[in-house]
Amino acid sequence: MQLLRPENKDFGTKWFLYDMGLSLAGKGLLITIMMFPEKICLTDSMFYRICGDSKEVVNKIFDELKKLKYVVHIESDDTYIVYEKPNLNS
Repeated sequence: MQLLRPENKDFGTKWFLYDMGLSLAGKGLLITIMMFPEKICLTDSMFYRICGDSKEVVNKIFDELKKLKYVVHIESDDTYIVYEKPNLNS
C-alpha cells in the first residue's frame, strides 16, 4: 500500500475537521494519515496496526473517505491519494 498526499499550500488548516458530513472515524483516519510523510509505502498489516483497528473497520472508513472524495484509490498499483479537501475532479 502506498499513501500519497499532494502538496497543498493550505495544509495545516485541517479543513476536513469542519466537514459535517464526515464521521469522527473518518476525521481521525485523515489526521493519522496527515501525520505521515507526503509519500509513504506501508504493508497493509503495518497500516492497520498503526490505526489500531481491524482491517474491516479501517476499510469501512476508507470507503467513507472514497465516497466523499477525500481518497482516490488507484487499484493497479495499490496507491491511495489522500486529500485534505474533497477532490471534486475525480
